Amino acid sequence: MTAPDPRRVAEATRHVRPRRRRRWDWVTALGVVLVVAGLGTGAWVVWELFGTTVVAQAEARDQVAEFYAEIPEPGPGVAHLRTDLTADPPPQATPAATGTWATLIVPSWAGTKGPYGEDLSTRIPIAEGVGNNVIDHAWAGHYPGTAGPGEVGNFSLAAHRRSRGQSFARLDQLRAGDSVVVETADTWYVYTVTGDPEVVLPEAVEEVAPVPHDPTATPTRRLITLTTCTSTTLGEWGNDHRLSVHAELTGWAPRSDGVPEELADAGV
Repeated sequence: MTAPDPRRVAEATRHVRPRRRRRWDWVTALGVVLVVAGLGTGAWVVWELFGTTVVAQAEARDQVAEFYAEIPEPGPGVAHLRTDLTADPPPQATPAATGTWATLIVPSWAGTKGPYGEDLSTRIPIAEGVGNNVIDHAWAGHYPGTAGPGEVGNFSLAAHRRSRGQSFARLDQLRAGDSVVVETADTWYVYTVTGDPEVVLPEAVEEVAPVPHDPTATPTRRLITLTTCTSTTLGEWGNDHRLSVHAELTGWAPRSDGVPEELADAGV
């Protein structure tokens, strides 16, 4: 085999420069930063939408367990409601300054799942106030200044629909005739939904007035109003509007009498 001519090799390689390691320019660096930021944003979104719900629901279960640990068991059997509210008015419940002082139970929600098949609480703890320190922990917050359960006026509650416990995720499913039950340490208050959910503007504070839609009127009925965020474009994921449901007290029963048939029939 003929050896290569050294002069030809030198001529062919004379203009070949050694390869240099490519430096990251500012465009590459910016791309990496954006990728990392995108991953961080995605993780934050997952946490806000789902992680906060897991944590808040665990807190809610603990709150309900603590509430039941401090009150007597309901009596055996089925409690029959006292429906003559004039002759036999329900006892007045005094909201506690902090912590769970009642629970909210919606029989039609029993056994159902959330929008993505997730488990949702059957019993929702009720606490005083509607600030983030309350509703971000899966409590249904009682609007300060509104009536208490069973009182003449409008017992009004707020809770999240998505994220942070999503206690009112199924509020849009309520329909006229459905039952809503409030349980205090010694009394069951059973309300009946009077109409389908309403979509209103955030500033529609008359929804939680003693007489909804007529804040100057004198109340004569015993109502409950449940409110949460919604959107006309994003649905459950938005908060540019509010969803509200009204119900009227049907009757009440002492817990010592047993469990109301509205709960017993639903297997709650």
